[in-house]
Amino acid sequence: MPSFNDSRPSAKVRLRIVLEEFANPFKNTPSKTPQKPSTLLKGVKDDRDTLTYVPDPDAPAGTTRFLLVDKNLAHTGGSFQQKTDSKGLTHEIPGIMPVEATWKQAGIRAADTASIKIKWIDFPIDPRVVRACAVELYIGAVQAEDYSRGIGGEMRLDQAGNSSGEPMNVVPDTYFDDKGKQRSNLRFQGWVDEWDLDLSENGEPLVVMQCRDNTQLLIKQEAPAKLVASAVNDDVAIDEAIAGYLQHFPQMEGLSVEYRPTTTDRADVPRLKKVLAKTAYVPQLGPQQSKGGGAGEKMSVWDYLTDVCGSIGHTIRVEGTLIVIQKASTLLRGDAQPRPDDPYVARTTEDGGQFPIRAMIYGRNLSELKMKREYNKKEPSNIEVRCYDPHRKTVLVVRSPKDLGQRIEQHLPGDKSENKWTVLRVSGIRDKEVLQSIADEAFEQLGRGEFTASMKTKELWSWGGNDADPDLLDAKPGDSIEILLNRDTDYATMNNIERSLTLQGENALLLRRLGFDPDFANAVAKAYADSGFQRAFRLRDMQVEFNESGITISLSCQNYITARIEKNPPKDETELDKTPDAPTPNAQTAPGGKRVPPNQAFLDQIAAENAKLDGGT
Repeated sequence: MPSFNDSRPSAKVRLRIVLEEFANPFKNTPSKTPQKPSTLLKGVKDDRDTLTYVPDPDAPAGTTRFLLVDKNLAHTGGSFQQKTDSKGLTHEIPGIMPVEATWKQAGIRAADTASIKIKWIDFPIDPRVVRACAVELYIGAVQAEDYSRGIGGEMRLDQAGNSSGEPMNVVPDTYFDDKGKQRSNLRFQGWVDEWDLDLSENGEPLVVMQCRDNTQLLIKQEAPAKLVASAVNDDVAIDEAIAGYLQHFPQMEGLSVEYRPTTTDRADVPRLKKVLAKTAYVPQLGPQQSKGGGAGEKMSVWDYLTDVCGSIGHTIRVEGTLIVIQKASTLLRGDAQPRPDDPYVARTTEDGGQFPIRAMIYGRNLSELKMKREYNKKEPSNIEVRCYDPHRKTVLVVRSPKDLGQRIEQHLPGDKSENKWTVLRVSGIRDKEVLQSIADEAFEQLGRGEFTASMKTKELWSWGGNDADPDLLDAKPGDSIEILLNRDTDYATMNNIERSLTLQGENALLLRRLGFDPDFANAVAKAYADSGFQRAFRLRDMQVEFNESGITISLSCQNYITARIEKNPPKDETELDKTPDAPTPNAQTAPGGKRVPPNQAFLDQIAAENAKLDGGT
């Protein structure tokens, strides 16, 4: 497998800077400032209304996505991709190599961030002359040969065959993977929140930038309290409605809106008019705002859109320039569809291992692995959602999980138990299916973090990848990652133990040999065998740290104890565990992917060992 002996990790920063005007000769030039502040918007016809939305031509095949563009199609890309302006205040600075760069994907509830350190001598700019700064961070691998040629002074050529002005040892914008598919090394796109100039005597002067992704555009824009309800059209699909709302803000040009999972039947995408009662609307203002709109505390466009999507049981997040609307359940559950833009392709390794999703193996491509279960704050709970329907004069009640056999029980002293419930109250929902969706979302989001796995690796790819396919850098929150242990018998004691725990008979035998009470050993072995534990976790957040010595990737994955709601115990409780093992490099599988059961001689050996421990001969 290729390693960093064949390639070198590399990073670069591209900045787009807007300078302060000060004594700029264009300062008194008449500008196109709208006559009306955005806070007073109350109609769709306004001199700020310069955008429209169109089907995104760059969307993956079969995906419906709406792109915000200029009405006159004079230019596209948006403020975060603008290279020049009529006043000469906007400039692009490409190809800066950082000393350190940390990129963090914070999950589906928070904005992605980046921390970048640049040598001051490479960028000796006083932050007092900069009004705003857009950032693009590129991270990837450079082949060793190209790296050496770049150190020797050779420049990369552009598509026309001319010098790009960028050394070959700097990571390119795009590359072709081992399957001939063009992929991007762009990992983060956003804005500088803080710009520090560190001129301390303790070391080399540095420029330190703290950045946040394009969620910043939605956070900085105050939601106009008087914008009429037609701005969020309640009679079109929610993704199109939000695109229509955002077209009133010129700085949103270049953003796209997508509903996931994508569907050819647009009737499946929710519409506010069909699922919300009239009581859910403030007159002439659209869906209710959690902060009261203009009459109370001010709220941002991001807060407002979060409220709108939350009212129908959906989440909203930003991925680069893409705004994604999705149910948490369709993102986190085991049957969730993969992202249409995920470049990961199922792998078959040289030793026959099958990896339909990304796999991380302790003892192979993981240098650190920690597992944690929280018993209090993140313990799953059954969810009950209540909503009063004034038309029927009744209270609609739904519960999650719906199946009685899947409800979470809390055991009490004296062989007693009861269901643990969290009750949520909402308003304005007239569709019981939407209410059920809200309950399911709450169950997923409140309980999913009960069991977490944290890991570190210095490789840019999951198991079976290589430096031409750094798929870990393409992973996003919600993607599936399989966590495995290296089961080579000569590797480590821990792996031998974990290997023994997989089978109920071996599990009980191991614990009894270690001196545990036979009843306890048998009970633990049965619980483990019946659990149906999943090895597929969901990526919660990821942090990539780059410095001159290399790259370290830290991943945090989560799941709840799925045995409570997805377990499938063996028909015969006396049988050994027959749950199929997750694929490993050395796994022996039968047709259909099932694990080959141990032969009868091995079962006889287990029985004989148990008989000896019970006092037999």
